[in-house]
Amino acid sequence: MTARRRVRPRKLPTQARAKATVEVIVEAAARILVRHGFEGMTTNRVAEKAGVSVGSLYQYFPNKESLVAELERRHHAELRAAFEEALPQAMALDVAGAVSLLIQSAVKVHTINPELHRVLSEEIPRIGPAPEFKAFEQEVYENLKAYFEARRSELCVPDTGLAAFIVLRTVEASVHDTMIHQTTPQNLGLLGQELSRMITLYLTGGPVSAKPARAKLGKAAWH
Repeated sequence: MTARRRVRPRKLPTQARAKATVEVIVEAAARILVRHGFEGMTTNRVAEKAGVSVGSLYQYFPNKESLVAELERRHHAELRAAFEEALPQAMALDVAGAVSLLIQSAVKVHTINPELHRVLSEEIPRIGPAPEFKAFEQEVYENLKAYFEARRSELCVPDTGLAAFIVLRTVEASVHDTMIHQTTPQNLGLLGQELSRMITLYLTGGPVSAKPARAKLGKAAWH
């Protein structure tokens, strides 16, 4: 088994000049990653784009995996900031309003740099999810579950924990897949509306009939 490559920064900048250097490096890494993908991304290319020496880059980032991990960390920080801003407002709304606000906040973050987010969605599996993201997902899950518990009388779902899990996974998968396959501001805006409608109906629309009517489907519908 090969050893996992280091994905943490080698050191954190403390001086203003060092912080500015790191910002230039990270910005260059984002541009290279979007243009060339993970395979075409090299520390030499990033250093050249940033206008710094490879030695300067290595002071902070030991390899390209650590650069991608830093881009991922910043993406998650944007998600967390959007969630923490929307959460207090959402908790005071009814289910439809809360769902809409939280989903629109998540979608809005992905419009900041959609190409970068699209590439990160494709490249992150190479280095594995960051511990911060797992903690963030758990935090969102716990908040959703608590909100659903408080609004249980408005819901038709039998298990609020399972409902929170389904909602979280549905939103995450839908936004990421849209980023990969249909990245336009129009599609993302429509995605937020459609997800809000679908999830609100799932949460409050009542139980599904035990014997649903069979639709008349052509043979091709099952292919």
